[in-house]
Amino acid sequence: MIGTLVLMATLVVAICWTIYQQRVVTRLIKRLVNVDRRLASAHLTLTGARVKSNDCFEENDLLKEILVDVAKGEAHVWIGEDGLVRAARKPAGEIQIH
Repeated sequence: MIGTLVLMATLVVAICWTIYQQRVVTRLIKRLVNVDRRLASAHLTLTGARVKSNDCFEENDLLKEILVDVAKGEAHVWIGEDGLVRAARKPAGEIQIH
C-alpha cells in the first residue's frame, strides 16, 4: 500500500514537473521567435545601410575624379538648376585665360 502511494506521488510530481517544463519551453520559444524577428529586421537595416554606404563611396569616387579633372584644368563644373553638380570636359586644345 505504501509502495503504491509512493509510486502515485512520484507520478504526480513527474506530471507537475513535465507541465512546468513545457511552459518554460513554450515561453522560450516565444522569446526566440521575437529575437528572430528582431534579427531579421536588423539584417534588413544593415543591408540597407551597406547599400547606401556603397552608393556614397561610388559618388565620392566620381566627385573625386571630377575634382581632379577641374584641378588639371580639363573640365568645367557648375551647379545645375536642379541642385546637382554638373561637369563637362573642355574641348581638346582649349586654353583657359584667367
